[in-house]
Amino acid sequence: MKNSVFVFVFTLLVAFSCAKEKTLFVSNHYADCVGSSPQRCLMVKENQGDEWQLFYDQIEGFNYEEGYFYELKVKVTPVKNPPADGSTMYYTLIKVVSKTKVEALPVQSESVANDLEGSWETKEIVGFDNQTGVKPTFAIHGGKINGKNGCNNFGGNISIGNQGKLSIGDLFQTKMFCMDEAALEMRFMEAIRNTAEYKVENNSLFLLDSIGQTILIAIPQESKQSDKSENVIPKTLPYSIQYEAISRGFSSKLQYDGKVIKYTQNQDKVDKTISVSEKDRKEIDRLFQKLDVNALESVVAPSTKHQFDGAPHAMFSVEMGDTTYRVPTFDHGTPPDYIKALLEKLEKLASE
Repeated sequence: MKNSVFVFVFTLLVAFSCAKEKTLFVSNHYADCVGSSPQRCLMVKENQGDEWQLFYDQIEGFNYEEGYFYELKVKVTPVKNPPADGSTMYYTLIKVVSKTKVEALPVQSESVANDLEGSWETKEIVGFDNQTGVKPTFAIHGGKINGKNGCNNFGGNISIGNQGKLSIGDLFQTKMFCMDEAALEMRFMEAIRNTAEYKVENNSLFLLDSIGQTILIAIPQESKQSDKSENVIPKTLPYSIQYEAISRGFSSKLQYDGKVIKYTQNQDKVDKTISVSEKDRKEIDRLFQKLDVNALESVVAPSTKHQFDGAPHAMFSVEMGDTTYRVPTFDHGTPPDYIKALLEKLEKLASE
């Protein structure tokens, strides 16, 4: 008995001796994330200048309320022998250092704000010589910004104020390391973080810093893609297309192999195969010829409900030979303009 008590006390002492105190800053809203299943995660960072990180754990004693930024003091204790899908750390709240309500900027009229919303491709980051050949892309819609800054995806909140004022915050990004694009990503994200104003002139978007200096210039992505599509070399390889939509309790899949469309949908228990006529195959081919498959991965979604509201998210891919080309995830029912005509044609055939 005495030995058991000693072992228990010793284990507690070891655990607490390994515990560390840490400061965490917590964002004012949740973000959608996927662990063992889709869920809503806090976004945290340890230093004010860091990027937001998805936080999959719980903080014991912390009652979170959306709409407020927090600074917390927490105790972090290593978990001995955690389960395979469990956290290696246990977080306990020591105190709430500060809780600050987020004040929104005075909002512009919708007609004025609409000149900013849309999909953009970076033309120039002022003061940076971009020799990578990669051009960061981003979309602004419904108070959100998301895109691709090089080889990583990023997102955040955006508030459009009066007289061209702009606030971009709660930025987060994926963490792939790409040596060639590292400097580009750093300078692009720095420009996005430092944006305080904007203006749209001559079909170009100018992002300005707090003293009114231009720090980034972008052009509409759609027009750039349309120009490219006219010069795409016709594809000679056989190709197949897959479109899949998933949310909690819903899934659908459409596959086209050049001859038939296979379509399944779980809610209505649909499982069918549709033979595609020669006329429709030619129309599908015509729409497909307009695409540059190498550009699919840089297409920007026009909306981001799937990231924050648990709405159905969609995936579109093309297989040619041994290569698969994918469009970044987008909202089901709101496809990027670049693939919209082709996808609508396939969906129409699948619904007949």
